[in-house]
Amino acid sequence: MPLRNDLQQGRISPLVNEEGNVAGQPGGGPLAPLQDFPTESGKRFRGYASIAASAAGDATVDCGGPAIGFAWMVERMAVRGGGTATVYVGQAGVTPSDKDFVDFTSAATIDVADENSPIYVPGGGELLVVFAAAGALTVCKVNFQVRVVKEG
Repeated sequence: MPLRNDLQQGRISPLVNEEGNVAGQPGGGPLAPLQDFPTESGKRFRGYASIAASAAGDATVDCGGPAIGFAWMVERMAVRGGGTATVYVGQAGVTPSDKDFVDFTSAATIDVADENSPIYVPGGGELLVVFAAAGALTVCKVNFQVRVVKEG
C-alpha cells in the first residue's frame, strides 16, 4: 500500500493510501513514519501529522524523524485534540517510556511548545506525541517547525 508525502511550499500533505483513505482519519489507519524530510544541514521546514483517537480516547501521533547522520532541532510545536499530550523522542512501534519523555501539556486543546528550548531528535529517532483522554475518535493534530542539523 503506497503512501506519499508532499513537501511543496514547506508543508506535508495528508498521507493517502491507494484506496483513497487518509491516514490518521477513521478508516485510514495509522500514519507511516515520514521519510522524505530535507537532509540539508541548516534547512528549516514545517511538518504536520494527525491521527484519530481510539474509542478509549488515546492516540499516538508519529511525526517522523531525521535520517541517520542528521538530527532535528524542533523549534516550535503546537498540538490540538484534547486531553493531555506528552512528547517523546523514541522509535516508531516501540511504546515510549519515561526515559524518552521530553515535553508535556495538560491542555492539549491548543497549546504551543517553548520555541526557546528546542527538542533534540537524533538520527534514526522519531518524534512521538501521545494524547490521553482526548475523547473517542477525536482527531489529534501536531504542527511542528524543525531545523535540520548534521550529527557528529
